[in-house]
Amino acid sequence: MRRQLTSFTIMMTAGVLALAACSQGSSQQSGNTAGEEAPMGPLDKYLSVLWEGQDYTQEHYDKIDLQREELMAECMAKEGFEYVPNANSGTTVMSDDDQEGPAWDSLEFAQQYGYGVFDWPGSSGPDEAPVDEEIYVDPNEDYVNSLSPSEQEAFYATLYGEPQFEEVDGDDEEAYEYNWEETGCFGWADNQLAQGDPTMGMWEDPEFTDLIDAMNTHWETVQNAPELTAVNQEWAACMASAGFPEFSTRDQASNSIYEAQNALYEDAQVGEEWVEPSAEAIEELRAQEIATATADWKCADEVNYAEVQQKVDFAAQQKFLDEHKAELDAMLAKYATSQNG
Repeated sequence: MRRQLTSFTIMMTAGVLALAACSQGSSQQSGNTAGEEAPMGPLDKYLSVLWEGQDYTQEHYDKIDLQREELMAECMAKEGFEYVPNANSGTTVMSDDDQEGPAWDSLEFAQQYGYGVFDWPGSSGPDEAPVDEEIYVDPNEDYVNSLSPSEQEAFYATLYGEPQFEEVDGDDEEAYEYNWEETGCFGWADNQLAQGDPTMGMWEDPEFTDLIDAMNTHWETVQNAPELTAVNQEWAACMASAGFPEFSTRDQASNSIYEAQNALYEDAQVGEEWVEPSAEAIEELRAQEIATATADWKCADEVNYAEVQQKVDFAAQQKFLDEHKAELDAMLAKYATSQNG
């Protein structure tokens, strides 16, 4: 089966790569620590110097997004197309202080929103009052509409690159590997900005390839730890008693809802016609989501899942730090200095 990678997929992948660099070593699923600031492990603390003094404000990201858009306009002009920098296509920064309602990893959140798949605080979902939002206007819409169909196709291919296809064989899917050179003017502009960020170059530095690869296997080490295997078995037994015998890990429980959501919307595609899933079907899946998430939270709390996971994670971080101290020191000497000095 061939799967098309749209420009949206490409843009999201680029963003994920950048975010992964900024969150190396953090847990994927913290467990039940509602309202608490997640403690940092030994490796997390050691690497945090790389981002000391970084500006994570909305104003900072607005500036970066505008720079990217202006570079995209420059690139498009060189290729013979008009392009107006789009001030509404950037990053939105949200902090815990911006969130109303229960904490994301609380029992109250699970009981009201499940995993936050269909609805979450401030989403204007079924249980939320509509939020007044500024209507989005694409400054390039009129220009694109003035182009012929073939010219429009060329416009978007130049802007985001040619649509990418990858072969998918059943469950044997390989992760899409982002290459800025294949993503048009967006990729070129993003690469230009990345060159001005020393820490981005760190992840591609041949000097530290082996170290970065070893860091990327840290989570696998945690997942395969005997202690976590044991607590997963306890959690699974609890879930079976609660009426969910099909899950052996917490990831399976949450992923089941995302998979069901994907199937719901895939079934809505009939040939070239797309029909919105019925409100009844969505509500049925939302009820399933809330029931699953609530049982997940209660069982994790019962077996002290978060405490066990943190203990295993921190021990693995310390082991990694001890084994790779010389390489880590060299990396920080090269990049922490350039970033903060």
